[in-house]
Amino acid sequence: CFFFFNDTATTEIYTLSLHDALPICPHSSDTKQTSFWVKRIFFKIIVPDKYILWMPFAIQTAKYIFAKYPVDLIIASGPWFSTFIIALGIKLMSKKPLILDFRDQWSLNVVYRNKKNYILHKILEKVTIASADGIIFTTSHLLKQYKSAYGNLPKTKIIENCFDPDDFLSSIHNESRKFTVTYAGNFYWPRSPDNFFKALEICKKTNKLSPTNFQF
Repeated sequence: CFFFFNDTATTEIYTLSLHDALPICPHSSDTKQTSFWVKRIFFKIIVPDKYILWMPFAIQTAKYIFAKYPVDLIIASGPWFSTFIIALGIKLMSKKPLILDFRDQWSLNVVYRNKKNYILHKILEKVTIASADGIIFTTSHLLKQYKSAYGNLPKTKIIENCFDPDDFLSSIHNESRKFTVTYAGNFYWPRSPDNFFKALEICKKTNKLSPTNFQF
């Protein structure tokens, strides 16, 4: 996702998302029957991810936004990291400053380190970082990782994942007496909940947990 900022007395934000830039394609029975293996091979080859195919449409839409509105700043948020490549193209086209928002690691993520085209991911990441005017990280640990990997970085800022308590002032607060575990992330390779559930099974067999005192 991209954000284009107009630095006026009242800041305006113009967003560019996948649905704004891509043409609508009809889904026929033929497209649904596309070979699983063709898709699998294609998505393994394409770098950095399948959304790089969005690039010509995104740049065309960005040209429209720049022609219609006064824009002073571009922010690109990833993953997906094709947004960084596309945002770099928009920066070169518009000569506007670019901020990269790392919500997670790119080449430093184990998912990318185990790819055969890892070196290409590393090169693309290095180029986009070197071309950025500023970088946002969600944690201090992530910032330290990137400083260790790339040395001097452009101006950086840590903005943690959070929520606005005012959005929930009208919510009914139900305090549960059960021990509650909430996992708000994604289980993607190599992450797996298997060991956690094995531990729960042991706790249940030893009568340390039951549906009356625990919920997930």
